[in-house]
Amino acid sequence: MEIDHLHLYVDDANHWRDWFIHHFSFDLVAPSPWHGPGAQVLQAAAIQIVISGPTDLTTGATPRVADFLQAHAPGIGDLAFSVRDLDGWINRVQTTGGQVLQPVQQHPDWGRWGQIQGWGSLRHTLIERHRPPSVPLPATSPSAGASLPWQYIDHAVLNVPQGDLAAATAWYESVLGFQRQQSFAIFTPHSGLRSLVIKHPEGSATLPINEPTSANSQVQEFLDHHRGAGIQHAALNTQNLVATVATLRQRGISFLAVPPSYYEQLSQRAGFWAEAADWGAIASSKS
Repeated sequence: MEIDHLHLYVDDANHWRDWFIHHFSFDLVAPSPWHGPGAQVLQAAAIQIVISGPTDLTTGATPRVADFLQAHAPGIGDLAFSVRDLDGWINRVQTTGGQVLQPVQQHPDWGRWGQIQGWGSLRHTLIERHRPPSVPLPATSPSAGASLPWQYIDHAVLNVPQGDLAAATAWYESVLGFQRQQSFAIFTPHSGLRSLVIKHPEGSATLPINEPTSANSQVQEFLDHHRGAGIQHAALNTQNLVATVATLRQRGISFLAVPPSYYEQLSQRAGFWAEAADWGAIASSKS
């Protein structure tokens, strides 16, 4: 099982389409049958981001997006997975108490797909592909310049309310077959959280799940803003982190400020990658 794509439910699909094209050098590609009406699909290397708004000029309203936006802040409404043996996975979902939102459908050229209810309001489209993503279409908004060395979606992080960490982890283990990899807790004067990292044994799909342990936790801040559980962030893998960050900064993307003490302490940790030649550039605020 791999992360296939991220489906963002937003108020203004055209704005965010242009934002990804201009800032992140994504290409607009043809939608696949499983993306739904009015979806705008962006591709960079193996990263696919799908954007849908609450209305579509061709088909009218898109209820799933409108309902999501009534309940939550804009964000990832569908974390899609590519799978082998779709029928087997749908059967497992049903026998373990999961909910199938869309039964298995198929297209002779594209492949087969179905959709299930994930944790909270999150959906998971399960896709058995017959063909790779489409070739780029003419962009509706010019890119800011040269492409970036993107590779793939590394992981997505699910935040849940305090007390739900064990239940959410158990759900993904039982219904989708994820396995626990590691756990950790962070307690500082400014934030506190517990995290369980789960990964699928039949692929690279990785889903850390966090719960807050303090009222001022960054996880609680997300839950308050999002009005419930949801995907807090997704990580994108790049071949050259320093060059990617430098280019994104030039294009107006803001990054969190990291104090120098973080890098000083990092070098003392077990497993520190001392051989890396670009720690100075990574630590520099001007990277």
